[in-house]
Amino acid sequence: MPSINFSETMGEIRDHLHSYSLDQLDEINSVINKQKTVLRKHQALLYWNNHLQNQKLWSDQNKANLYKLYCSETVSDVAQTFILSTQGLYKPALLLLRSSIENHIKSIGIHQDQKILSLKSTFEIFNVVKGTPVVNLAEPMKTTFGKLRSEYTNLCEHVHSADIKHMSLTKFLGEYPRYEDPRLTEVNSVALKVLSAFLTTLPHLHSKELKKIHYLQRDFILDNLTKPLKRSLSDAGFI
Repeated sequence: MPSINFSETMGEIRDHLHSYSLDQLDEINSVINKQKTVLRKHQALLYWNNHLQNQKLWSDQNKANLYKLYCSETVSDVAQTFILSTQGLYKPALLLLRSSIENHIKSIGIHQDQKILSLKSTFEIFNVVKGTPVVNLAEPMKTTFGKLRSEYTNLCEHVHSADIKHMSLTKFLGEYPRYEDPRLTEVNSVALKVLSAFLTTLPHLHSKELKKIHYLQRDFILDNLTKPLKRSLSDAGFI
């Protein structure tokens, strides 16, 4: 019978974690460069969040605290997506993007005074938020909400590993860090769509707050928006 020495296995795991470094990736510079656009949009989201955290948004402090909490967790999820995908942990990176969408939709629900935190199903939350005034306020919001719902549905496939394409099949920690260009490209593509959606909704949720953000940070945020959206915001008097 084969012998088992788990203490030896633990030693190997410990050694691997002690020596773990992204410098082991020959392609590390390529990995970071490929994520430059994602990081720019994440930075714009950070500027939004940092500003909102320091504002008195509503007289209802409980509502404000809950809203800010879900905004911060949305940003956190995206940050962890970057950390994971940089190391080659593509499936969990996509799961964090899915979580970021859920938290962002919850924040919209809280913003619109919906009792969404008592709902157990995320799709129930989507349905409630879909009917709120802010989502139906302007065409960009309607379109963006639909895109977020579509991306969320697609990302659910990674949760359930519905088919071979969505499996990770990791066997041992020693496989990481790693670099697979098609998988990183997939994560970046989804991240860009999700971040663009977040940056589209925020000016509609906080048109007055956008004008209060420091002009350098506001310009950076606006640089990460599409020209049609900036034109729409300008026509509406948001910028």
